[in-house]
Amino acid sequence: MKKHPLDLTSLIFGLVFLLVAGLWTVHRTIDIELPPAGWFVAGGLILVGLLGIGSIVRGVLRGDRPAAESEDGGADTQPPMHG
Repeated sequence: MKKHPLDLTSLIFGLVFLLVAGLWTVHRTIDIELPPAGWFVAGGLILVGLLGIGSIVRGVLRGDRPAAESEDGGADTQPPMHG
């Protein structure tokens, strides 16, 4: 599958829209009664997701590409390591 370039503006607006719509929906329909530990778990999962998105965006902006898509046709330039 061919990768397409990242449109950072669309990504940011999409994430802001999802955040606002999600918060509105939760506020209007659900009364969540979580113990304090539950909020920490939920916040941790959200943080892990945001870190994953951030690492992908940073890699795209820096121009990192997997070896299979490199300019030399994906040839491995280092000899294999033997343990």
